[in-house]
Amino acid sequence: MCGIAGVIYKDKKSHHVGQALTSMLESLQHRGPDSAGYAIYGSLNFPENYYQLNIEVKRKKGTLDHLKSLLTQFSPIFEEQLIESVGDSDVYKCKIALDEYSLLKPCISEIDELENVRVINGSHSFEMIKDTGKVKDIAERFDVSSRMGTHGIGHTRFATESGVDRYHAHPYQSYIIPDITVVHNGQITNYWKIRDPLERKKDTLLNHLMILSALFIIWLINLIRAINWRKLLTRQ
Repeated sequence: MCGIAGVIYKDKKSHHVGQALTSMLESLQHRGPDSAGYAIYGSLNFPENYYQLNIEVKRKKGTLDHLKSLLTQFSPIFEEQLIESVGDSDVYKCKIALDEYSLLKPCISEIDELENVRVINGSHSFEMIKDTGKVKDIAERFDVSSRMGTHGIGHTRFATESGVDRYHAHPYQSYIIPDITVVHNGQITNYWKIRDPLERKKDTLLNHLMILSALFIIWLINLIRAINWRKLLTRQ
């Protein structure tokens, strides 16, 4: 039992997407008391091949310094901000540049190897904000009301299987296609059936969120195909 919200402005101009989504998510708070999150598109306006990383960093001596040292092996850090959060960790947000999109996931994977660090997401055209707790508190913590954009999705989560933490809050991001985010309600009952062939195809161990993202990408592709076929048949 989760809550899902979305907004899109057809004029393609910048609007108060963060504020609009917060209002909707607050009305859905009863459907998801554990965590909440946003994906706000059109808010970053980055040059090509620039990315924003959101990284969960535990408050342990030397952790943030080790993280920055590793990051500078991939790119200079152009902007950075440490956002105080709940629990034993904070969110480190930074802007980096890579030669091409294909380097983003390897960069994230290497960062995830660090102790006491976990990458929440890496994006070019949208900003992801998610955390545990109530919508109102998260919106204030990350100043969501100031976020402008063209469209966005949001989610309030009631956890039924995986843990209640920042990483498992929605939205999820897929790195198969740049800057695709998804939210969902309910459980993915055929998770393991999907995971096995995907791992064999990619010859790698995929984590829970990557599997869910891949599942929704496949679903979206099939949906678009079905819509296109319907349009073609209608024309004939």
